Parts: sequence; structure tokens; C-alpha cells
Amino acid sequence: MDAPSTINFSQTIDKDNLKSWKISRNDPSLALELATKTLKLAKEKDYGLGIAWAMGNIGAAHLWHSNYEEALEYTSAARELLHQEKDFKHEADILYNLCVIFYFLGDYEKQLLYAKESLSVAEKINYDSGKAHAYNGIGLVYSTTNENELAIKYLLQGKTIAEKIDDKATLLKILDSIGQAYFNLGKYNEALEYKTGCSEVAHQTGEKSIEAYALDGIGEIYMKKQDLKNALSYFNKSLQIREQLEFRSGEAETNMHIGELHLIAKHYPEAEQFLNKAIEIATEIKAYDIIAKSHLLLSDYYESIEDFKAYVNHFKAYHSARDLYNKEAESKKLKTFELKGRLEQMKEEKALLEHKNEELNSYFQNVQILSEIGNEITSNLSISSINQKVYENVNKLMKADGFGIGIWNEKNNTLSFPGYIEKGEQYEASVYDLSDNNRMACVCFNKQMDIIINDFDKEYQVYIPKNVAPVVGESVQSLIYLPLTIKERKIGVITVQSFTEDSYSEYHVNMIRNLAIYTSIAVENARLYENMEDK
Repeated sequence: MDAPSTINFSQTIDKDNLKSWKISRNDPSLALELATKTLKLAKEKDYGLGIAWAMGNIGAAHLWHSNYEEALEYTSAARELLHQEKDFKHEADILYNLCVIFYFLGDYEKQLLYAKESLSVAEKINYDSGKAHAYNGIGLVYSTTNENELAIKYLLQGKTIAEKIDDKATLLKILDSIGQAYFNLGKYNEALEYKTGCSEVAHQTGEKSIEAYALDGIGEIYMKKQDLKNALSYFNKSLQIREQLEFRSGEAETNMHIGELHLIAKHYPEAEQFLNKAIEIATEIKAYDIIAKSHLLLSDYYESIEDFKAYVNHFKAYHSARDLYNKEAESKKLKTFELKGRLEQMKEEKALLEHKNEELNSYFQNVQILSEIGNEITSNLSISSINQKVYENVNKLMKADGFGIGIWNEKNNTLSFPGYIEKGEQYEASVYDLSDNNRMACVCFNKQMDIIINDFDKEYQVYIPKNVAPVVGESVQSLIYLPLTIKERKIGVITVQSFTEDSYSEYHVNMIRNLAIYTSIAVENARLYENMEDK
């Protein structure tokens, strides 16, 4: 009697696990409910594979509910259990989900790591569907980091496999990713081909959310091609599906696109209607990026018709929403760091974990300081004041014999340091010609690269051909130069310098990276304020 009973409960658990896995993306609430019940039963029966699958399903449901902390916790645990159970096929799928989690967290290094690990496992067992998924994950990383030619190379490999095994669910994701990569490259005919293919496959398979996304993307392509009639048709199709699904962020996005289209067509009442609708929906769900873009489009319109009161109102609203978006992005980055720390804890030996925890505790103490510093910096509307405030605070976090912020003057193509500070003394403003490739500041800005040096005499040739005397101050042995940017828009550079060797670790670089985000926002605020005052 025992054997048939064992087979019966394991088959029931496997069947329920497969069901919750399949519905986790389109109905995460139901998937979570089913997986939680299945996990309870699997634990009661001490069925290891059932426990592993159920935990993976709970992680997947949390992923599509945007609960990334819970998603990471359950998915990581599931991966370890599946490896122990030697279910390498499902382990490859779970590794791909880890890749997706870090995509949403904006950690593209971890995303690429898990996508490649998923590919490695899938290749070992010749699991074609897993390989196709992994190639899509790798391609998505490169597309997101604007390495679009490399993205297309990997995505096409995934497409070939997905077509061979007739895996339409994976194929439509790959087609959309290829279309987006071509769109990023400005190759609109190729982008249209793949986005259209994605929408058709999504329609066949009933993947409504992906179909709506592809249709919206097609609308964007036609808008770029100045074919406004076709663009509007596809935007309307996308909006209809998104409204049916009650996908609010999608509704806000498509309303914004339709509003932008009407602005281009000079249908101003319709443009105002759709852009205000986008703002209304986006405000409900706190989609600050869409709020900011919609207000900016309206401010540009009102400026063009010389309604300066409305222009200023919308420009202020754009500015406010953009600041909230940037702060939310920074909070997300800090959250990612915390989650990565938790993942490390699950993999390392106890002694190493204790050491890591000490580092994390120290980091998060400074994260609180960084948050306070950020609020203090971004409240300043004077660049010289920002320079002084950042210097005062950076000394709380690390050794900083020298400090400076260089601001890009686009008209003259120069970097202007409003007051480099060394050993507490502030120098007069200095200017660097960006064509001077013997200056670290110029190399950092021109190449948009991080420069970290801990022994200047030995390391400078990696970045500059010749060692020249500083424009101001004394020669140093250690330095950090980081670019200042906001959403890929160049602002300038920030530098911290020390007279002693080996002053800066990766920990210090991370501190400056976080300060650089606040500094970029503060400098941009100050410049916008100056421009507003001029107007």
C-alpha cells in the first residue's frame, strides 16, 4: 500500500507545481496561493523535489508581484535544493529567474552572471529551452547597457533554438528583445520586423501583456518614422489591451505616447487630454518617470505657444517628479546591495559570512549618513556651495586630502572646477580643456570611465600618456575620478585624492559612487534653477 500512496502524493505535488510554474507570470496571486499549499504538503511528506519546486514557484510569483526581496530569498533557496536533488533542468530555469530578478533591480553584472550560469547548466544537459532563455537573458543585459550589436548576436542564437523546438513563449520574448536592440540602434525597419513578429506570436499564444508591449513598441517605431497614422493605430491597440488587463503603468505609458504623437501632429487639445491622463494614472501608481516625461512634453508645448505660466508650472512639476524618480532609483540601488549581501550569506562559509556582515553593517551605517548627506547636498542651489558641502561630508567617510567637482561647459567643451579643495584650502576656479588627454579629469569625462589609482607613479600610464604637473595643488599618490551623469546625460566629474598610497578600496569607490548620484542631481538642480532665474 505504501508505494502507490507515495506515487500518488508525489504526482499530485508535481502536477500542482507545474501548474503554478506555468501561471506565475500571468496570474502571480493564484500561483503564490497554489505554491504555498504545495510547499506545505511537500514538507509534510518530506518530498525534497516537491519542496524545491514549490519554493521556486513562490519565488517566481513574488518576482512578478515585484516583491524582489522575497523573490530572491525563495529563488536562491530553490536553486540550492534543486542542485542537491540533481534536477538540473529546473535549476537552469531557476537560474534564469535569478537573472530576471537582478534585471528588475538594475544590477546588470549579477544579471549577466546568472544568465551565463543558466546557459552553462542548460548546455551540460542539452536543455534547449533553457539555452534559449539564457541567450535571451544575456542579450537583454547587453541591450540594456547599450551594447546592442553584441545583444543581437546572443539573441539570434536564442531565436534559432526557440524556433527549432517551437518554444513560442521564449521566442516572443527574444523577438521583442531583438526589436528593442535594433530600435536602440536607430534601425527602425529591422526593429519593426521583429516587434511585429513578437506581437503576432504573442497574439497566437494569448500572451496579452507581451502583445500590448510589442504593439506599443511598434507605435514608437512608426512615430520615429513620422508615420503618425500607423503609430496611432498601434498605440490604440496597445492601450485597449492594457486597459482590459488593468495594467496601470502600461496604460500611463501608452497614454503618454499618444499625447506625444498628438503634439507632433499639432493636435493640441488631444495632446493635453492624453498627457494629463498619463499623469493622472502615473500619479496613482507613483510612476515618476512617466510623470516627469509627460510634464516635460507639456512644458515644451506651453513654452512654444508662450504660455509661460503654464510652462513654469509643468516645468516645476517635471523637475519635482524627476527628483523623486532619481531618489527612488538610488533607494533601489541600495536595496539591491542589501539583497546581494543576503545572497552572499547563503553561499559563504560561516567565518566569511561573519566578516561580510561586519562590512555590511559598516556600509549600511554609512548608507544612513549618505542619505542625510544627499538631502543636504540636493537642497543647495549654488554650485560653489554644493562643492563645499560635498567636501565637508566626504571627509566623514574617507581620507580626502584633495577634492573637486568639475562641471562640463558644453559650449566651450571644458571642465570647470569652481574651487578645488586641498588640505582644507580652496583654490580659485580652474578650467581644463577636454582635448588635453594628459589630464585624468578629461580622460574620465571623455571616456565616461571610472579611474581608481593607488600608486600614481606606477599606474598613471594606464590612463594618460604623460605625467604633467597639476593645474592646482600638489601631486598625489591615490585618487578616484568618477563621471557625473543623470540618465546618460553628461554633467561633469567628481574626484577625491590622497597624498598616501593605497588609500582607496572598492568600499570607498562605492561611497563616492553614491555621493556622485546626489552630486549630479544637486548640480543639475542648480543649473536648472539658474536657467529658470534667467528666464
